[in-house]
Amino acid sequence: MTKQDEPVRLSPRLVKIEENHPEIVEELKIKEYTDTRIISSVLPSDNEIALITNLPFQIRAEEIENLIF
Repeated sequence: MTKQDEPVRLSPRLVKIEENHPEIVEELKIKEYTDTRIISSVLPSDNEIALITNLPFQIRAEEIENLIF
């Protein structure tokens, strides 16, 4: 990661999804990708953690971190 909070587009792996959840494959083909964001943070123990969420950027990374810690 180059920033503490950055957007990421996830493309579905349709072959694997089709095996386990065939009922949603057509919906995912239409959607093409899912917008998410990865937030990198340091825990009180000094370990680094990466949080993956689809919450909008209007919610600051610090607010999301406060929900977790």
